[in-house]
Amino acid sequence: IAVYSAHTCYDMAEGGINTALAGALGLRNCLPLWEERPGDPASRRLGLVGDLPCAMSREELAAGVEEALGLPQNYVRHLPQAGPETVCRVAVCGGAGSDFLGEAVNAGCQAYLTGEVRRHEYLEAERMGLLLLDGGHFATENIAMPVLREQLAKALPEVEVRLSRQATDQRPPALPPRGWPFKKDPPRAIRPRAGFYAFVTFCRSVLLLYVVESLQLQQMLVLGSGI
Repeated sequence: IAVYSAHTCYDMAEGGINTALAGALGLRNCLPLWEERPGDPASRRLGLVGDLPCAMSREELAAGVEEALGLPQNYVRHLPQAGPETVCRVAVCGGAGSDFLGEAVNAGCQAYLTGEVRRHEYLEAERMGLLLLDGGHFATENIAMPVLREQLAKALPEVEVRLSRQATDQRPPALPPRGWPFKKDPPRAIRPRAGFYAFVTFCRSVLLLYVVESLQLQQMLVLGSGI
């Protein structure tokens, strides 16, 4: 079959992933989060910034994101003490957009929703006074798939467009509780395969040691045969 994979181009497209993500949250008065050439209509853009329909607390926003994206309770990760207690303006960037923390703050946002957030980025956002929400790479992009289907069906009426029935989220199902402060080892429940990975690492180390010793032995035999 022929495959067309729209990745970053659909992230940047008007009416694309971030438009769908902002629409799911009900954001109003949306503007680009990042522009390659500000003011240029042809400039590349990523993310959106908009106003919530009404002010929310940090916990209300996190719960609202889960509801809007069809996620289970406590799926969205964040530090509960980060950012103002009340959120009115939110930035969104589907996928992995943690590089734009500064742009979100400069746009007057109190919260920023994206995916694949790393530990130091949570702490950096907290230092900047920003509530950083991690909804996962998959969920913050998959929200746009029904929209894309409608767009394709409208543009290509002679073509049948279907959504995949198999949508696999690669994020582990057992997650740390919302607001996990990262100051100690995660609960045992979120490390179900830690023993397996430790065993695999041990086997790799033994194999590597065996290979190194074998090469050293071969080198000794070659040197010995030349004497």
